[in-house]
Amino acid sequence: LRPPALDELGLVPALESHVRALSESVGVPIRIEAEPLEVALSRQAELALYRIAQEATSNAVRHAEPSRVTIRLRGAGHGVELEVEDDGRGFHVDQVISTDDGGLGLFGMQERAAYVGGSVDITSRREGGSRGTARIPTDGGGIG
Repeated sequence: LRPPALDELGLVPALESHVRALSESVGVPIRIEAEPLEVALSRQAELALYRIAQEATSNAVRHAEPSRVTIRLRGAGHGVELEVEDDGRGFHVDQVISTDDGGLGLFGMQERAAYVGGSVDITSRREGGSRGTARIPTDGGGIG
């Protein structure tokens, strides 16, 4: 399902609305740093980026006990890069992905990106927070 805010407001305002509500409900500051995008995103790419950001921020506030979360959105070559970073307690990415249910959110983010020709990389350090980076191409030519 597509959130109405994406069509009514656009990607960045829809993300801002979502993180404002999430931040208020959990008490963790979530900041968005968005550069003006010089590329047009398909409806599918917008939805993938929105859902990836939604899952990554939700995972951070539920599991990492962060004092802050930052979302960065910027143009990157022939596409868009979305980064979600927290300063909470990290985790072992391979270990979480290999569990029966622990990696469903991470797997879902990777599947959403792959559906629109992109990818998601996740890095984490046990006491240094986590970073998820989604790269979504806009012209089918990949991210440069």
